[in-house]
Amino acid sequence: MTQTPPPPSLQISHSAAYSDWVGVIILTVASLMRGVYYLPAFAPLEDLSHPWWLNVRWWAYIWLVTGGIGLAACVARLARVTHQLTVPIASGLLVAVHFFWAMVLMVGVISGYNPRGYVNATTFLLICALATWAFGKGRSR
Repeated sequence: MTQTPPPPSLQISHSAAYSDWVGVIILTVASLMRGVYYLPAFAPLEDLSHPWWLNVRWWAYIWLVTGGIGLAACVARLARVTHQLTVPIASGLLVAVHFFWAMVLMVGVISGYNPRGYVNATTFLLICALATWAFGKGRSR
């Protein structure tokens, strides 16, 4: 019994598996997970009592929209109906949202609202640094 190969549109070459869009998939999953976590159905408002500048309901939608853009870029890349700037724009937006979230957490440290927020902020800044380093290697195939 012979195994039939997948259709050409679903085959991913070795070089494509290590390209920038894989990094966009990783950041997209992280963005969508964070956005879903902050939705009212998953996190009741009393569990997320934050000051106005850290309104997690707004941030839930920011995370979800950014994740949706990343997901659309990945689907377009897989379907090979994408412009050459689709993945770079999506990766830039995903990294920017991680960076801004780190800055929001640092505002919490500076204001005294969350003295240990620098730990989470550092984690998000490291995600930005790793993504920038990986995307900077130029593997856009």
